[in-house]
Amino acid sequence: MLVQKINQTPYINKQVMFKSNREHEAMLRALKAARAEEMKKRFSDLKALHDYKIQDSGCHNMAQFMLNFVCSIENDSEHNLNEFFASEIEAAKLRRNLSPECQANSLEIREEIQSQPVFRDPALALISAKDMKDFVPQDKEFASDKMFIDTINAAKRSFIQVVNEADKTKFNKAEIDMIQELTQIIEKSKGLNFGKEYDALLEKLLNSIKNRKQEIEQVASRQKVTIPNLLRKLKY
Repeated sequence: MLVQKINQTPYINKQVMFKSNREHEAMLRALKAARAEEMKKRFSDLKALHDYKIQDSGCHNMAQFMLNFVCSIENDSEHNLNEFFASEIEAAKLRRNLSPECQANSLEIREEIQSQPVFRDPALALISAKDMKDFVPQDKEFASDKMFIDTINAAKRSFIQVVNEADKTKFNKAEIDMIQELTQIIEKSKGLNFGKEYDALLEKLLNSIKNRKQEIEQVASRQKVTIPNLLRKLKY
């Protein structure tokens, strides 16, 4: 009875209803498109996240490399460490003072260094920084040598610079805060042993990343749809 009464209402405009339906469909398309973008970002985040481990052989090797590289640059070179770890703008300014041959070498070395995952990913850099203590010489006299102390301090500064310059868009705010706190611990420490606080906070950071990655994987599993299939479904 109510439906019949509504249908008999003289002021119902079919064109208005049709326009409303079209707007409704457009809203649905927009919502589905937004959902597709959200899913694309989730899968992108999943791909970007490493399987971080507190004990990582690659990071361990790069810790030794950093100490050797810093020692070489600081004590037997006209180069500046900022040529390799600072922003490209700052590095370019420093290269101006070098001979043409050294400029070419600087660019080549920087390109190779910047291609290493440890020097692009702040979490990997923080794992590597922790492992530098494994390469402290047992000889106390050598360990107290000014050249060695200068080297480890420069290596710490370089790792802090790597972390500060690295892209952090794949980390959430809580993780970024932990990353910054870890660099502060490195900065305040006197040697290469950053203490239990550093290890515990680093473990917490890596667990946060691991848990978030698992959540993304679970969402992907529940959806049971790949991004290409999802986009095909959204075509009109």
